[in-house]
Amino acid sequence: MILTVDFGGTKTDLCFWNYTEAATELLEKTTVPTNDIMDFAGFLRQQIGDKPVEYVACDLAGIIRGNVFSMTNTHHVIDFDKVRRELADIVPHIGFINDLEALCYSVPTMGGEDLTVLKSGVKREGTKEIIALGTGLGVAHMLGDGSVLPSEGGHCTFPPLEKRHREISEYMRKKYSHASADHVSYERMLCGQGIADIYG
Repeated sequence: MILTVDFGGTKTDLCFWNYTEAATELLEKTTVPTNDIMDFAGFLRQQIGDKPVEYVACDLAGIIRGNVFSMTNTHHVIDFDKVRRELADIVPHIGFINDLEALCYSVPTMGGEDLTVLKSGVKREGTKEIIALGTGLGVAHMLGDGSVLPSEGGHCTFPPLEKRHREISEYMRKKYSHASADHVSYERMLCGQGIADIYG
């Protein structure tokens, strides 16, 4: 059995899967508010219980450097080695990956009902840009050879190109002056809260 964990800024989705070379079957899905998770290892232990889980695959919303992860938009800090040690008695294999990196790897498997065409055009091979709008703005790049470059591109400064853009940028700069000084990022606008700020 495999447990996949999508650890996001607002919610965390857990899915238990029965996996064979022939097929993958979703057995159970649970969604938990991320801020309700205080101890990541303890949370996983509670969720797994006595299920015969062999692999846990966790995707995390933020930068992964070394063996410690700090969530971009919450207070969470996860020590990968500590989690593996604390769960070694029930799960032999636990992996961690950036959430947009994980999404990139799933793109080649998508088709049909997984996709919605926003603008028709000619399909071309080569680099693909993966953008995910949620609690924050995730960005990653999938190269033509299938390799993936995760990034925190959502934190790039938003460059206003016309009057309306400048007005929105100035509004957001003033609204969040306590948090970001003169910097207004793409993520500040293209996220759940950003859309509420602009259109709400």
